[in-house]
Amino acid sequence: MTERDSNTTGWGHGDAEHVSAFDPNSTDLQIFDIHEVPTHPWSAELHDAATGKLIWGYPGKMNEPQKWGGQPDLGRALAANCDPRYPGAVFFGLGTH
Repeated sequence: MTERDSNTTGWGHGDAEHVSAFDPNSTDLQIFDIHEVPTHPWSAELHDAATGKLIWGYPGKMNEPQKWGGQPDLGRALAANCDPRYPGAVFFGLGTH
């Protein structure tokens, strides 16, 4: 998989991008992306690697400047299966707030 292959959403590449079969109920790959200063709705999102279909998204801070003080940076992230007692991945994001 290349960056060009993973850019199926039209949202551009993520500042942190993680690719895996995060959903234990699916054999398909998903991509977890973090977008710094997004011009689209999502600061963090998970989408299907093959189709680009959004699975879930965390709203971009630029879309709610009154709530976040206009700080758009959510530039670091991690997706991992941190606890073997629970199936699937845990998603983390870190920004200016």
